[in-house]
Amino acid sequence: MRTVADRTLASIDGYGPAPRIAPLRLGGGLQWGHGPWRADAQLTWADRAGRLAPQETPTASYTRLDAGVVYRTQVLGQQTQFSLRGINLLNEDIRLHTSYLKDGYPLAGRSVVLGASIDF
Repeated sequence: MRTVADRTLASIDGYGPAPRIAPLRLGGGLQWGHGPWRADAQLTWADRAGRLAPQETPTASYTRLDAGVVYRTQVLGQQTQFSLRGINLLNEDIRLHTSYLKDGYPLAGRSVVLGASIDF
């Protein structure tokens, strides 16, 4: 089990709040493994960014859920890994307050990645 939390408050003397400071984030994750199988899930919540520098726009809060499963085996004598990963499974509109491009370009919506890799 893993938990994370971070918060930054920054100001510039004579100016006010510093620009593009990430808001409060809280999260946690679980990992599981048995034999050749591995699985994990991580949930992250970010607060809205309302403490703004001049010329900044507010950023909405979001909740992001990612999860994946991995299977490791031998194929033709080589260690091989097959994986399936879901990213932003809640299909949230995620905009990072630290990005110059947040108003025009959110992070990707719900996506699934299927992969295979061979170690040699």
